[in-house]
Amino acid sequence: MGGVLTVVKGYAEALSQMESRVSIVLTYLENSNCTDVSDLFGKSPYLNINVFRYSLLENRVHVLDKLSKLVSNKSAVLVCNDYLELDMINACKILNPSVLIIHGDYDYYYNLASSSSGFIDKCFSVSPVITDKIKKLLPKHLKHVVSIRYIVNAEKPNFGTEVNRLNAIFIGRLSKAKGFDVLVQVAEKLSAENLNIFWTVVGQPVDVSYKEREWLKSSNVKHFNFLSNLDVLKIYKHQDVLLLPSLQEGYPVVVVEAMKSGVVPIVNNLETIAPDILIDGNTGFRIENNKIDRYIDVLTLLYKDQLLLSTMKRNAVKVANKTFNTATSMSFFTGITEHFEPRQKKFSKTNFSRLDRRYIPNFVVKNIRYLFKLIN
Repeated sequence: MGGVLTVVKGYAEALSQMESRVSIVLTYLENSNCTDVSDLFGKSPYLNINVFRYSLLENRVHVLDKLSKLVSNKSAVLVCNDYLELDMINACKILNPSVLIIHGDYDYYYNLASSSSGFIDKCFSVSPVITDKIKKLLPKHLKHVVSIRYIVNAEKPNFGTEVNRLNAIFIGRLSKAKGFDVLVQVAEKLSAENLNIFWTVVGQPVDVSYKEREWLKSSNVKHFNFLSNLDVLKIYKHQDVLLLPSLQEGYPVVVVEAMKSGVVPIVNNLETIAPDILIDGNTGFRIENNKIDRYIDVLTLLYKDQLLLSTMKRNAVKVANKTFNTATSMSFFTGITEHFEPRQKKFSKTNFSRLDRRYIPNFVVKNIRYLFKLIN
């Protein structure tokens, strides 16, 4: 389960348990490979799940008008996570109090924050580092930019270790961006040194070579294309370390989940990866410049030193549980979403295609775009 969904699910379920009414809109692009996640949310009379499907062939204004009909309460706080809901607020000139959550340290998210600053009331980030960057980007909105914590649940941690065996897990897209190629190189070198390391890999192959696909078939590798969050939490109980050799990240929820579960994270030393809880050599390891030899040294050390591994597992749990405390996080979140200062929203001019106009019927736009698609 990705970081965006984790934030939405965690806060939605926690709010519904406080008997606050929450409505979730899950948006799906037609003909995409997105997995329906509506069943992952807990059942509650205070939690309403809506599924909204749309096509890129449709009249964009029609799509946004249709989406806006799901905003029935004119005083409800709208929490936005991506461009579609921001376009809806802007194009339909919705006056509800609104919040944008920035989920990653990418130009894409910073551009969303900048382009929507005229009509978004508050901006939340999952990382203190990202929050600081947004404050520099939007100096006029300093008091409206804050960091929030994930609502992260975990199974009871397992501090046990096994003699002459290390269990390692990787979670994420199998791509170079996530460092999957680095992971495979590390694994193969460790195997050549006859270290008994068992790998659990959770994620769909996106950008992998033939050699990397073949490695997934190795006897010491168990690969899952997709697992529910509950299944992942159960698997953590049998893991020792988490590897995250990503080239770019926000504040990865997998690191928090792993640490709460007693799994030691070993990550590429990016400033956005859990800077406040992942303490090098204490609660995990930070690898400078994603150096393969350093990954090997750290994994070899933990493989041979069970006392160190067990101590770091306990350190990780202690720090993660203290920092990511659900009661504290919810108290802070409800406090900053209860009051919105009145402001004049400044909607911007939409930059849509000539076909995306209210006076052009949706079926006409769809047919025109379908014909162009066939021709091209």
